[in-house]
Amino acid sequence: MKKSIFLLGSIIISTNAYAGDRRMVDCRLATAKTTECKPYPSKFMFTEKLIYGKDSHKLIISKTLPPEARHKILKVINVEDMIEKHLVVLDPIRFSGSQPSPLRKTAEEIREKEAFRKEMLEVLAAYKLEKEKWELRKKQEQEVKEEEIRVAQEQKFNEEKAKQLEEDKREKEAFRKEMLGVLATYKLEKEKFRLRKKEEEKQKTLAKKNAFEKRAKRYATYAVQSGDSLILIAREFDLSAKAVLLANDDLTRDSILKIGQKIFIPTLQKKVDFIVRKREKENLKKAKQSKLAKKLEKKYLYLNKKTRRKVSNEYDKKLFKTLKGKRKLRVQATAYTSHGNQTDSTPFLAAWNNRIRPGMKIIAVSRDLITKYGLGNGKKVRIQGLPGYYTVRDKMNKRYTKRIDIYMGMNRRKALRWGRKRTVIYW
Repeated sequence: MKKSIFLLGSIIISTNAYAGDRRMVDCRLATAKTTECKPYPSKFMFTEKLIYGKDSHKLIISKTLPPEARHKILKVINVEDMIEKHLVVLDPIRFSGSQPSPLRKTAEEIREKEAFRKEMLEVLAAYKLEKEKWELRKKQEQEVKEEEIRVAQEQKFNEEKAKQLEEDKREKEAFRKEMLGVLATYKLEKEKFRLRKKEEEKQKTLAKKNAFEKRAKRYATYAVQSGDSLILIAREFDLSAKAVLLANDDLTRDSILKIGQKIFIPTLQKKVDFIVRKREKENLKKAKQSKLAKKLEKKYLYLNKKTRRKVSNEYDKKLFKTLKGKRKLRVQATAYTSHGNQTDSTPFLAAWNNRIRPGMKIIAVSRDLITKYGLGNGKKVRIQGLPGYYTVRDKMNKRYTKRIDIYMGMNRRKALRWGRKRTVIYW
């Protein structure tokens, strides 16, 4: 038993020694220090593959491979060999004996070195001086070059500017000449248009004059007076507004008549003259009455209430003495303005399509006064306690009877002060 153990140990040692040479051992003989091993014995190391037999479990080598290439082993060099090959060892100075020291310098070498140093300093100073001169010269040359470039650029800019100014001047001159030509053409065309317009106006005036002369021979002529309108003029002469418009080509329903404007009336001239004279007499009478009314108003305006009541009858008697064929009626009088809450959507248009404006002396009357007493559109009346004449231009709602509404323009406060009163009207 001891003998077999010894043989096994010797085999392991020899195998390890062989494996150490070949760097690898068989896995059957691996020890604790082995890092890698061969899976097959050495006789199978050069085979390509192993095949088991069909009838038996024996391994059959099918093909062998060439021997494995061995790696070169690095050569180990000692430190002494490295020192001898790569280093040079000098003898120590203390054992040099009487030989001169390489570190000690003679006086001549020192003088040579000092002379060389001075020479190098002089060369360095000369080099610095030349370098400064060269830099200064280079700087001056650069400045001169920059100055030349600046002068050239400035000269070029001035030339371009002068060229541009000259070109602008030429363009302005050409534009001015063109505008003068356009202006001359415009003035010529304007003068032609003015002459043509003048000729047309002359022709129109002549045509109007001829037409006026023809119409003057055919129709009567009437001069518009204050308070006239197209409808009032037509009613004055018992005509329709359409007949008056047909006699006057330059008039329409919306035309504004001016005082003194002459229009044609399709009636006899004697009738027009008679109506005009009659109206002048009435106006003269009204002017006389208005003068008296103003005089009495100035006299009684500043009296207190009691005194005013006493003299009111005297005022009425004196005021209406001049009236002939007068009629009077006691009515209830109120006041209204042209505000939306007191009129309809057209506060400045009366019931008979009469346009009204603040400052006009007009009244609206109830419908029974129109039918029973003849106070229709355009009728002039006087109101007790108020100066002047008031013209009927509007009518009130049919629910009111024996009532008038005095127009106060836009003065709401004046209308509120008037309130509701019983008064007498004269016509």
